[in-house]
Amino acid sequence: MIADKQMKCCVCKIEIDNGMDFHNPAPIGKYTSDVCCTYCNITKVLPARLSQITKKEKLKINKKL
Repeated sequence: MIADKQMKCCVCKIEIDNGMDFHNPAPIGKYTSDVCCTYCNITKVLPARLSQITKKEKLKINKKL
C-alpha cells in the first residue's frame, strides 16, 4: 500500500513518508495498526511468515504419522 500520511516502521522505526510503500508486519507487529517498511517486510516479516507455515506443515505431517 502507499502511505498517505507519515508513519513509522514498527520494526526499524524509520519514517515512512507520503508516497512510500508500507506493509502489514504480522506476525512481528504487536498492534493491528502497526506498519513496516519494504526493507523490514523483505528481511524480517516474510521470513517469519514462512517459518510459521513451515512449522504448521511439520505439525500436519507429524499428526498423519
